[in-house]
Amino acid sequence: MNYNYDDSFKFFPFGPFLTKVKMPEYIRLKMLEEGRKMLPSYNHALAGHLKSQYKYPDIMLDWFYGELSPFLKFYRDKLNWYFNQSDSHVVLKPESLWINFYKPGDYNPLHTHFGDYSFVFFLDIPEELKKEQDEFEGTGTKPGETQFFMGPAGHEPQWQRTGLNVNPETGDLYFFPAQLPHWVTPYKTNVERISVSGNLTIMNRKDLPKHYI
Repeated sequence: MNYNYDDSFKFFPFGPFLTKVKMPEYIRLKMLEEGRKMLPSYNHALAGHLKSQYKYPDIMLDWFYGELSPFLKFYRDKLNWYFNQSDSHVVLKPESLWINFYKPGDYNPLHTHFGDYSFVFFLDIPEELKKEQDEFEGTGTKPGETQFFMGPAGHEPQWQRTGLNVNPETGDLYFFPAQLPHWVTPYKTNVERISVSGNLTIMNRKDLPKHYI
């Protein structure tokens, strides 16, 4: 008798939905060019321990979220599959868009974002920083890495994973739930680590099924 394992086993998606996509180069370059211009400081609204955090003007917010739209739709489609929920017409409102210029010693403590969905888009991860990461000898999160964290602290038992360290490349964009805790470790190399972040809110929550993600 042949046993059909595909029919017998069922996968239960459990935990935060985190994805990565490589963004087109023209978007990265435009965000970097505009981000280097004089912009209003956004330090007062952010958790980061760094001086150079700036909010993009509305014209750039509109342009970027327009370009992000097909990638966001793909994320939404995969999220519906992941949580085994029917697709619904979700109205999303971009809430913010800012750029972070990390320098040696800068870091972002453990924090969450507001809204429903967030992302971090890495505009420039210098090769020199990767060398410092390769030379790191400890067991913790490497210099300049981002860690997404969920669950109890301490050593992880074999049956669960509470943290995910990501070592991003230039051009990577990570989508994640806004309330997923994450942090960025400091580094020593004399380079800039540049990223862009933003948040989106579901505006028609009352029209969606209960507990809709």
